Amino acid sequence: MNAIKSRYVLAILLCSMGSPLHSAVGTEGASFLDIPVGARPAAMGGAYSALATDAYAPVWNPAGLGAIPDKSLATQYLSYLDTIQYEHLSYVHPLGGGRGLGGSIQYLGSGNIAGADAAGNSTGDFSSHYAAYSLDYGQAVTETERRIGNLYHALKTPYVREGLHRLV
Repeated sequence: MNAIKSRYVLAILLCSMGSPLHSAVGTEGASFLDIPVGARPAAMGGAYSALATDAYAPVWNPAGLGAIPDKSLATQYLSYLDTIQYEHLSYVHPLGGGRGLGGSIQYLGSGNIAGADAAGNSTGDFSSHYAAYSLDYGQAVTETERRIGNLYHALKTPYVREGLHRLV
């Protein structure tokens, strides 16, 4: 029995001793998805996964769609730094029997950015944008779990896109 316990302790220690993560310019994709969605989830410091049984479930925890009580729509607009704008839209719909369907759109646009060459001469304006789309489904694992309300699973179909455009 002690050998089994020591193996578990060793496995936990090995899993918790991962290498430190480093981020630098150009090394992280879709970082706009780190912008918190919703006032309540943001106020909770992102610790919202277990409570996501509303219109924010597609972003925070799609399995929560199995516990949504009613149709719900959430929108968010954020005028970020300078000309950067962030927008979010999500909708959830209960299907009954501990099942739910939802979708979300997240968009970050840079606005116009003045382009210049190494000498400082204008090369024209450009803009960039980032978008994430998802269609999600969540349901209780069994009828008993639906009544108790503590075990759900989900299917998430995300699509992330980014673009850079020269403005004429």
